[in-house]
Amino acid sequence: MPYIKDERKPVFESGIMDIAKNIETIGEMNYVVTCLCHEYINKHGLSYDNLDALDGMLGCAGKELYRRVTGLYEDVKIVENGDVMRLNYDLKRKLIKPQ
Repeated sequence: MPYIKDERKPVFESGIMDIAKNIETIGEMNYVVTCLCHEYINKHGLSYDNLDALDGMLGCAGKELYRRVTGLYEDVKIVENGDVMRLNYDLKRKLIKPQ
């Protein structure tokens, strides 16, 4: 979960903005994230626990992006372009009986 206490956010904000304004490609984003992970390991130690925690954090960051941004974007595109759903299920309710 990417939520931290408000008083800690200013510690990171200017650095994040300095880096973000220079990132032009996904490759550069990957480089920055990889370097941050390596620096975390350099500071906290190379251990299974730290590697596992970093791997979990990266997975959760991707899920958070999907949950907060990609999913909403997809909902907009469904409205704009029509739905592709073909399942005989209403995933928000119960099984719809096949016709």
